[in-house]
Amino acid sequence: VTCRCGNHMRVKAKHFGRMCRCTKCHFPIYVTYDNVEPPVSPGDRHVPRVFKEDEVPVHWKKGDLLMELYEVRETLGEGGMGVVYHVYHRGWGKHLAVKSPSPKLLGDEEWVNQFEHECETWISLPPHPNVVECFYVRRLGGIPRVFVEYLKGRDLGHLIDSKALYAGGQASALKRMLDVAIQFCWGL
Repeated sequence: VTCRCGNHMRVKAKHFGRMCRCTKCHFPIYVTYDNVEPPVSPGDRHVPRVFKEDEVPVHWKKGDLLMELYEVRETLGEGGMGVVYHVYHRGWGKHLAVKSPSPKLLGDEEWVNQFEHECETWISLPPHPNVVECFYVRRLGGIPRVFVEYLKGRDLGHLIDSKALYAGGQASALKRMLDVAIQFCWGL
């Protein structure tokens, strides 16, 4: 890409859709497929949807870039209470899970205030190995979103639905269930 000062810089595919600064004059340059030489073939273009804080949509898609800070990796789950996303926090270099309440719940201001209050209580809990850590609540696109520790793996619902919790006979299943129950109690 070429800066207005005439400085030529090499950019990688990960820079597309992002701001960078000229290595010579530090002028901010938004890197797009249209301002690079040689031009990028249309078939090779993958530009993330980029949103500012007030433009963040209700529903996110894989590849979205929110405020040049959060990269949406996938949707982890969806239910009556809302949607949970897996995002990568560029500033922290850390994977997070983000819970977005269902838009139908947001019409009730009392519910929204209670949701944010409960999240603040969660944030204030001391770290514990049996409790997912809650980092903060932030309104994006006017919707309160809760940012929590991302943990890879299957949840208890999957173990129950897939019958994996009950595998290996009654003694093995009972041992597994007691292990889960004890861990649950330690978290409480």
